[in-house]
Amino acid sequence: MRVICCAALCGLTLWLGSGAALATDPLFMGRWSIEAAGCKGFGQTAQTTPLVITERSVDWYQSSCSIKKSYRIGNGLYLQAQCFQQGSSRVMPIGLQLKGSKLHVTWDQTVAGDMQRCR
Repeated sequence: MRVICCAALCGLTLWLGSGAALATDPLFMGRWSIEAAGCKGFGQTAQTTPLVITERSVDWYQSSCSIKKSYRIGNGLYLQAQCFQQGSSRVMPIGLQLKGSKLHVTWDQTVAGDMQRCR
């Protein structure tokens, strides 16, 4: 019995460490923008470029990121992402915190701003 429980626990740990850890929370998924103009196109500045969050990726102003790890604390979703920007690649933290109808975004430990969900 102990071997079966250990095997089941190991299997659960592997499952949680694989695809499930990459999936973001549906509350955060979608298109967000600091300015309303960002909801209508693909802007040229951080203020007008939409933040696009999918199950496995985050794209925002000149960066395309693959989610490597995620965890949820309260109203926040915290990501570790492999980001590609202007020919280089590195792992960086992305913080997403719901504050009412706004999404407070921290990008690589720098406050990016409060974004509205695009409709």
